[in-house]
Amino acid sequence: MEFNHKNNAKVLFTKEKIGQYWNDLYKHVATCLDYHFILRLESSAKIITENFPKDAKILDLGCGAGVLSERLLAAGFSVDAADMSADMRELTTQRLAKFDANKYKIFHAECEKLEIADSTYDLVACIGVFGYIDDVDKALSEINRVLKPGGTFIMSIRNEDNRNIFDLANLFKFVFYKLPRKIFKTLTPTKAPHTSNPSGPGPGTATPLANKFFIDIFDRPKDVIKLINQFNFSAIEFYGLGYGPLQFNGKTLLPETMAKGMSRMLSSVVRVCRLEKFTKWVADISIYVFKKH
Repeated sequence: MEFNHKNNAKVLFTKEKIGQYWNDLYKHVATCLDYHFILRLESSAKIITENFPKDAKILDLGCGAGVLSERLLAAGFSVDAADMSADMRELTTQRLAKFDANKYKIFHAECEKLEIADSTYDLVACIGVFGYIDDVDKALSEINRVLKPGGTFIMSIRNEDNRNIFDLANLFKFVFYKLPRKIFKTLTPTKAPHTSNPSGPGPGTATPLANKFFIDIFDRPKDVIKLINQFNFSAIEFYGLGYGPLQFNGKTLLPETMAKGMSRMLSSVVRVCRLEKFTKWVADISIYVFKKH
């Protein structure tokens, strides 16, 4: 089974496609309708600024339009910003031009083959990048290689289980189809498993023949953590942000402003009731913090 996410990303993240959209997305935070991506940016920046010294060597890998690098520079950090898209690097250059040029560096990089010396960085941040990578094995191995011993890897993707819960079609399918089947299987004798896998790998799984892994743009936290832990990392923290939007068969049922309000309300209830430990597993945005062995 072949994936062409990288080639698709090279086309998508250009000014002609969605590159300019991602650049403009964060300009007016108060009125931005893509509220969960604002949460992702703010939370990622907070995790780094509150847990790392100002002299930490940081790589913003897959920097996009440079919004995370901008936050880190504004907080007094130095940062290396890298992306495979020339258009996104140009947008990053424009965004970071207001800072001291000695505090940052912008360069071309592809996750699967980093032209960076071993043990260079204390922290590699890869926000919203996995899901556009075909060879996850190489990317994780390269990230591990350029990190110093004990270094930190922060990454973020969206959560498949958020869609399963907030899409009513998926909820109905679970209640009336998957759950009855699961109950039936528990009540019947177990058959010997098949050794073939004709449908190919799913998200967070290994290909039987090639031993290669895949992480989807939407993936389940338990699968992602289990996978990345196999690449000389240990998961030390996991955050879940935002809920919804309410959908039916992929179609959003509420206007964007109402969907954003619902997410904020649910987040407030979760925070007041101190349920983050449980609800993070079904939140829309997942942020993972891994430590290199």
